[in-house]
Amino acid sequence: MSEIQNSSIFALDDISDEEMSNLIDGTVTDFDEGGLVTGTVVKIERDEVLLDIGYKSEGVIPSRELSIRKDVNPAEVVSMGEEIEALVLQKEDKEGRLVLSKKRAEYERAWNAVADRLFSTALALVDRIARDFPLYERPASMAELAEKSDPIIHHTFDAGEGILIPAEILEQASRGVRNFVILQPFGCLPNHVVGRGIIKRVKELYPDAQVLPLDYDPDVSQANIENRLQMLVMDARPDVAPGEGR
Repeated sequence: MSEIQNSSIFALDDISDEEMSNLIDGTVTDFDEGGLVTGTVVKIERDEVLLDIGYKSEGVIPSRELSIRKDVNPAEVVSMGEEIEALVLQKEDKEGRLVLSKKRAEYERAWNAVADRLFSTALALVDRIARDFPLYERPASMAELAEKSDPIIHHTFDAGEGILIPAEILEQASRGVRNFVILQPFGCLPNHVVGRGIIKRVKELYPDAQVLPLDYDPDVSQANIENRLQMLVMDARPDVAPGEGR
């Protein structure tokens, strides 16, 4: 296999079945149970619908998982070539296919819409009560916060720390905050990559900002943590007048 990796041209006869399987697996997307996927309808049968989802085999939606209606005719619910969203029920059936559900994806979307509406209502209620307090600043909604990350990482890359770290920093920076600590717990890889990777861009947008990625793992000494925090405090810019930066 080393010869294959070091050469751009090779004979297929030189590849074992295991190596070929590994090469194929490396070109397809992996999916998790409970996740949402999008695919194109490539086959409609009475008891199931097949989707092309970019996996090593098609995804299959049993007819009972197409609609909340019972004994539905799949041809009445979907059409050939239609792009639909489905939820992953099982990573592989006995034929190696992903088992999917269209109706549960719709449930998931409906629940998320309800949760978003409840959150927006609660935020509006808190804002209406707290706006009379002189020190109150309205917090950004999750949708507003996500879009704040666009100058660094576009909000479509919605992978947790992928957008939340730059979004929160830019949101607070727009309010005058200039000193930030990014806590990186227990070897969290996305936090480490994003936390350190955004510093240059943050400094371009806010040259007077300080960003401290701080490892907070059990094997990091307390003295090291305190020393780095103290350096951040000591390096706080003295030329920023009160009220202009925090």
